[in-house]
Amino acid sequence: MRKLFRRKRPTAPKPAERDDDLNAIRRTTLQNGLRLWVRQRPGTGTVAILAQVPVGSRHESKENNGISHFLEHMIFTGTRRWDEHEVTEIIRRRGGEANARTAQEDTVYWLHLKADDLALGLDWLSEVLFRPAIAVEKFDKERRVIINEKGGNWGRFKYVMEWVEDRGFGWNIFRAVRNRLWPESSLLLPVIGDDKSLQTIEHSGLLDFYRTHYLPNNLTLVVVGDVDPEEAEVMTEQYFGEFEAGTLPPKPEQPLTPTPPEGFRVRLHGPSINDQGQLLLGAPTPGMQHADRYPLMVLAEIMESALTREIRFERGLVYSIDVYPAMYTDVGYFVVYTTAESNRFAEIQQAIDNQIMRAISGQLDTVAVDAARSAVRGRALLAMEGNLNEAWWLSEDAMYTPDEEPIPDYFAAINAVTPKDIQRVANVYLAEGNRYEAIHRPGLTPRRAALPAAITAGLGLTGVSVWLATWLNRRKTHSKP
Repeated sequence: MRKLFRRKRPTAPKPAERDDDLNAIRRTTLQNGLRLWVRQRPGTGTVAILAQVPVGSRHESKENNGISHFLEHMIFTGTRRWDEHEVTEIIRRRGGEANARTAQEDTVYWLHLKADDLALGLDWLSEVLFRPAIAVEKFDKERRVIINEKGGNWGRFKYVMEWVEDRGFGWNIFRAVRNRLWPESSLLLPVIGDDKSLQTIEHSGLLDFYRTHYLPNNLTLVVVGDVDPEEAEVMTEQYFGEFEAGTLPPKPEQPLTPTPPEGFRVRLHGPSINDQGQLLLGAPTPGMQHADRYPLMVLAEIMESALTREIRFERGLVYSIDVYPAMYTDVGYFVVYTTAESNRFAEIQQAIDNQIMRAISGQLDTVAVDAARSAVRGRALLAMEGNLNEAWWLSEDAMYTPDEEPIPDYFAAINAVTPKDIQRVANVYLAEGNRYEAIHRPGLTPRRAALPAAITAGLGLTGVSVWLATWLNRRKTHSKP
């Protein structure tokens, strides 16, 4: 008779993923000013390397809008050692990943590799960032690629749509709110640029932009994975130490937000295929540098949970509702957003107002705050799962944490939020006079247009034009709040 043995499961190394030791970061600065953040996670077998340059569409003007993203593309078109194909192929052949992305406030180049390929990753980043060819013969080709990426040339149509939106006949309520919060700010510029700016960017201007922003003392390198921090520091010095520091570019101006912030109302009446519209409520807030980001996150979790229960599960007024603080480094805005049938907006708004008043009047107890804190912590831990995700998380902190200050202890700050903190931020930011209210209520749907279309079908172009002009004027002057 054969004996049966219970096979013992091998014990895998456990990388640190607890909220009490996630700030064990080794931070150093090379002599040329390059910042290095290393987070060791033993047993993971991989390493993620992010190179963050604090430049994006916020650092641009209308004339050169899109140049940060354009430059990101050109960085990948070859270096002094590798041609365009070899730049990515050298990483792919080792089973790794290499890519980049540009946003409003930064451009990030990232690698995900086996842990023993750390030297390759640092060598690769130093080559593409500080020895790019940026060849003039690649310039027009890459411009065409970017225009294709954004969907082709449609600038004239875009200007028409923006004209329509600005006169209340569109449906982009987020654009409408941001335009009211930060008028004329570069925060409103699209990351990819527009037709006019992309066509006017010249190769010489791109080179000047590169030399202004791509400096070792304007770079943060984030390394997370199964690596020795001291060894990572030595390697970083080996591959990046030779590049000279330069004069740092000026930071973009902070958008002017009224103090105290003034509430406003936005009404859009763009057409839709049905009677469903959009509701966006909130208020201006500070940005990620401000300590109030933590109680605002907990407040958002409490509100989203309560509103989902009431207007989704109990009353069936919406499919879902999103509540969150949207934040840049220095400014932000609180968001309560949903879509629903337009004739139910009053009920939904009343439910939202009731939740805000509960927070303002201090009716949120410790049980609700504890549950929200637990949810926010858990979501953050899941967002950090894996070396690459944690590296992205740290790069966000790098955006606004000076060398002389400690990295914000996210989990300790969330744990410290109390019901009094929730009441305070609700009073400071969500008081009635501070809040904005943006509503898209469809002014034209197929059902509403059916009868007028039938009536005007025999009137010809003139009759249709008269009807359309009359309808637009009526919607603009007699629209319901």
